[in-house]
Amino acid sequence: ATNSATGTRIAVPLVELPFTATVITSAFIDDRGALSLTEATRYVPSIRRNANNNEAFTLRGFNAGAPRRNYFSNVGTGRSRTDNAEIDRIEVIKGPTSVLFGFGNPGGVINILTKKPLSKTALSVSAEYGSFDHRRVSVDATGPLLKRGDSVVAYRVIAARQRSNGYRDFERYDQSFVNAQLQWANRRTSARVEFRFQDLDEGETFILQPFDEPTGTIARPERSFNVAGPDAFARYKEITTYFEFTHNFTPSLSLRAAAVNGDHYFDALRRVGASMTPDFQNVILTGNRHDDKRQLQGWQVDLTGQWTLPFGDARLVVGANEQDFVTGTRTWANTLLPQRLFPIYDRAARNYSTGSPSDYTPQTGGTNNDTANDRVYYAIASLKTLQERLMLFAGVGRMESETSQWSYLSAPAPTLGEFVTTKPQLGFSVRLKDGVHAFANFTQSASPNARFPDTPETGDSIEIGLKAGRERLSGSLTYFDATRENIQVGIFNNITSVTTFELSGEERARGVEAEIQFNPSRNLQLLGSYAFLDTEVVSDRQRPARVGTELA
Repeated sequence: ATNSATGTRIAVPLVELPFTATVITSAFIDDRGALSLTEATRYVPSIRRNANNNEAFTLRGFNAGAPRRNYFSNVGTGRSRTDNAEIDRIEVIKGPTSVLFGFGNPGGVINILTKKPLSKTALSVSAEYGSFDHRRVSVDATGPLLKRGDSVVAYRVIAARQRSNGYRDFERYDQSFVNAQLQWANRRTSARVEFRFQDLDEGETFILQPFDEPTGTIARPERSFNVAGPDAFARYKEITTYFEFTHNFTPSLSLRAAAVNGDHYFDALRRVGASMTPDFQNVILTGNRHDDKRQLQGWQVDLTGQWTLPFGDARLVVGANEQDFVTGTRTWANTLLPQRLFPIYDRAARNYSTGSPSDYTPQTGGTNNDTANDRVYYAIASLKTLQERLMLFAGVGRMESETSQWSYLSAPAPTLGEFVTTKPQLGFSVRLKDGVHAFANFTQSASPNARFPDTPETGDSIEIGLKAGRERLSGSLTYFDATRENIQVGIFNNITSVTTFELSGEERARGVEAEIQFNPSRNLQLLGSYAFLDTEVVSDRQRPARVGTELA
């Protein structure tokens, strides 16, 4: 890929962006044979999957949550999966992105753009078989349905069926997926509707690494253990509809409007490895049952202008977006599991039962009805001047958040919270020679804390680096320094099986990232990436022993 739309909402050459961005194309995903988002993003430095069984990631050591899809938050908040057959491109933007996306952390954001209908007929079918009884078939069909003058009505249908086991005991993956779209377009206007359906039955793997709670460190990094069993399951179902409208008023002025309506259902029964005994020989297990529903409704509007001025080329994006979340969470816990002290090294002694249904009792901290309304207003300007050698970038985002939380078991009335904050973004990129640019930026972030709605998590980040975008050689070298504070963390009580939450101080991450792509010929591409991260807990009011320890 040579350009990114996510970083500025304008297709700007990657080498000219005043911040770090990596774009993964569908062609690269196909060439790699990537089966998951984790595999597709493997060559992006400083990215790491941070959960056992969902699409949640860390960027530069900080939790980035679930990837966005078509600029909107993921209705499944990481529990649903993205099927790689639907991906047109994955855009990873490093650093705070409050100006464009509003709420986020200083690590960055992942945005997935799905494939769109084409005006030319095309059909592809793929079948796979692999280790651990992996079987998958996918179909992608697109083309015109009707042509009249310069108007075209086109369709696209992407479907996939996958069944796989895993290399861990009792791991399985059984998914049915459909993405169906219809689009009308002419030279100046397009309107598209996208319907997405996903049904996933998963034998979840709860991976436990021997973990020392007082210091927050992993005792044996080379070993991990699956504490799930044959009667554990997790069922996901997502039904989401996207709408998108674009119109070019003039060659210099365009409008994009989009909306989403999504429902996500989650039903699970599993055993959770809460913690290790002091000798690191046994896991303290707890039964866990979920029955959740999440709903998302949102809209976005962007007005984009481009002008050639006497002193350079100027671009301006003015926009707003709003998202409403409704979450009904039902959680039950069982502290009476057979073999609750689970001997991780004694395979013969393992008892994989999830216990008696009558032993599951509602959890105070996990039986809630939550609502959230997030609004963002932003303006982004860029100016390319000095004979196109210098690009100046500035933006400002205003974020408003309103939340309501009500527990069935403990709260006599809803807990209400709201905050309003404004964050800037400043940067520049200067061309040192053809295809070689230096850049720097400063950005800030804010993110709501679900359990502390009046106190948002905040962050700061600086970046400096070099980028190359030559015909055969491209890449980047970046240094960054980022902090975040007012971090919400959950503390699990082994005795009561209740999770309590607290705001826990400040964390810092700094490091160096390098990416390179070399094309010695049309048919050969060499890739490399490297990241060195220096991360630590700077302060922790509740658990001072964690200060100085590394982030995951």
